[in-house]
Amino acid sequence: MRLPLLAATAALAGCVPPPEYSIRRSALAPTMAPAAYLGQPMPEPLELSFGSGSLASVATPEDGTDGRAGLWVPRLDLHGGFRGRVGDGSLALLIDSGLSDGATAIAQDMPKPRRNTMGFGVGATYAFGGAGPFRVGVAIELLEYEVAWHQDTTCIAHCETATAPPSEGADSVGVMSLGVAPSYRFEGVTVFGSLTMRNHPTVDKSDVVATYLTPSTPHVDPGPWNAVVGLGVEAQLVGTLRGMLQVYMPVSADPVVYAPTVAASLAVGFGGR
Repeated sequence: MRLPLLAATAALAGCVPPPEYSIRRSALAPTMAPAAYLGQPMPEPLELSFGSGSLASVATPEDGTDGRAGLWVPRLDLHGGFRGRVGDGSLALLIDSGLSDGATAIAQDMPKPRRNTMGFGVGATYAFGGAGPFRVGVAIELLEYEVAWHQDTTCIAHCETATAPPSEGADSVGVMSLGVAPSYRFEGVTVFGSLTMRNHPTVDKSDVVATYLTPSTPHVDPGPWNAVVGLGVEAQLVGTLRGMLQVYMPVSADPVVYAPTVAASLAVGFGGR
């Protein structure tokens, strides 16, 4: 407490200009996967699913903001869901985690968040098209993420009263996904496409501030809307166990330029038909 008190006293006396800080910050963004929906009604009343939205990618992500954004992108994302059928629709509880281990930076001069980014939320779907094999499904997902961040602060001028240790934490950010998925189901196999609109959390990478107090922690912004297109297939494996494979790509390139990415999941239904 003594150092901030001395700094404030000096400021009031007009003796010492405020310390000037160079700030470098970054955040671990949630994986930009499409809405977890293939456009068909659930075969069973209840379903548990588990998978990864970033099983493999053909290239590493790159900065799409001319150096403004300070983001790391998870190399591995794990997600799960518990769904209940409601007519031709469903309601779901969702969880998503982007792992810090192995994450890729979109720039090479950023500190790395050491925590994982975690999201919890709900989802709802509905499949239009009657009883035929061709359906067009719509989905909405609402998740609240604890987006991990890290900030390094360096005093660059008037450092006599500076106090700026590195800081680590997480910021709450809401992410909404709105998806449409045309699909065709035949003999236990579903082929589907998807278009998802989803906001992409981001944070400014650098700043210079002058303050007598400790610089404030980062604010992770909900970010711009991105379009994500995908194509996938789901097949019945054994009993009510199904496997899904999907190739998708965010096409908006703001704040990150992504390459085509592979997602995979397993789902098991129960509760009869």
